[in-house]
Amino acid sequence: MQFKTSFITFALTTLSVITRGAADCNPAPEPASECTTGPIQCCETVECGTLPSVSTILSLLGIVLPDPDILIGFTCTPLSLFIGLHSFSCSSAQAVCCVDNEYSGLIAIDCVPVIL
Repeated sequence: MQFKTSFITFALTTLSVITRGAADCNPAPEPASECTTGPIQCCETVECGTLPSVSTILSLLGIVLPDPDILIGFTCTPLSLFIGLHSFSCSSAQAVCCVDNEYSGLIAIDCVPVIL
């Protein structure tokens, strides 16, 4: 487990160096009130699943995307943990609504940017 956490930390650090956003993975932001899939997440990095580095990280972790042309959030925290600390904002992180938040906050899959 410690190796997996170390690997994910290294992979996320590597990801932060990559240029953000691929042209084919750019959904329009939606109002936060339309997020019905779970809590709004504040993700440090949000990247397109079609990026080779993203698909490599996910495949090494055994995560199969339903569609590679979706946004993936990395190092995510529910917005509810930020309330009171950052005045209902994600500070420097990206606010997103994600379909699959089942990876302990390290990865969130199928995300859409939200307007807070």
